[in-house]
Parts: sequence; structure tokens; C-alpha cells
Amino acid sequence: MDKENKSYYIQRCNKLKQEIKAVDDTLRTILKGADKSFMIYHPALSYFARDYGLHQISIEAGGKEPSPSQLKELMLTCKKEGVRVIFVQARVR
Repeated sequence: MDKENKSYYIQRCNKLKQEIKAVDDTLRTILKGADKSFMIYHPALSYFARDYGLHQISIEAGGKEPSPSQLKELMLTCKKEGVRVIFVQARVR
């Protein structure tokens, strides 16, 4: 559409690709020896977990808070998988 600036767009696209690859490489290095399972209230990191070989354990199921029996199962799962990281989101008032 903007043939006059084609080389500029290609240059910027290549720069962005390099930056994305650098971040990806850094994450893969950091996560290489990391624990693979983590707990999170809302399953917001599904793609991140999938792409980096992690196991996301969601507290919330179907938009609902877990029942006492579901909490017990979550606790057992976390113990079994050695979960040491729990992500929470601060409530904004």
C-alpha cells in the first residue's frame, strides 16, 4: 500500500523480530532449570505455559471459585507437583 516506504517497514519488522527472538531466548534460558508447575487464580498464562513447557494450575474453574473439595484437590496436586510459585492479582478498588 505504501511502496515508497517499503524498505522502512521491512527494516522495522526485522528489528521487531530480532527483539522478540531475544526475549524468547532469554525466557528459554531462565526457564531451563525452573520448576515446571505454577498456580494461578485465573488461567491467564495458558499460551505462555504451553509455549515454554510449563504446567499452569488454575484455581478458578469456569469463572467460578473452587468448592472446598476442589480446593483440596488443588492442594494435593500442588504438593504432588512441587508447586512453589503462585501468581495472584491485586484487586483494584
